[in-house]
Amino acid sequence: LFIFPHAGPDMKYALGFLRTQLSTSVTIFLVFGPK
Repeated sequence: LFIFPHAGPDMKYALGFLRTQLSTSVTIFLVFGPK
C-alpha cells in the first residue's frame, strides 16, 4: 500500500478503482486463461 502525503479523495478513489480493475482482470484471466 502506497501512502501519498498530498493524496486527496480523488487520488484515493482512483487508486481503489485501479486496484479493483486489476483484481477483476486477474480473476478473468484465471477463469478464462487456462482453457
